[in-house]
Amino acid sequence: MSNDYLNLSQVQDLKNPGERILYRFFEILPGTLSLGTLGAAFILSWLAPITVAIFIIAFDVYWLFRIIYLSLH
Repeated sequence: MSNDYLNLSQVQDLKNPGERILYRFFEILPGTLSLGTLGAAFILSWLAPITVAIFIIAFDVYWLFRIIYLSLH
């Protein structure tokens, strides 16, 4: 693996194909998780609406506490 990660800005900077695949995987992961969460909430709202409602409320309360914490600090 490359030792100069500070100079890495694009996947084309990597020479090893295995490193390119791993880099691309971690590049795609946040978007996939975000869209997967939204899609799962949408689909599960028909299958388990109470569970999805609790998840959404808990997520909103989490963000409320996080915003309060960040505004105080």
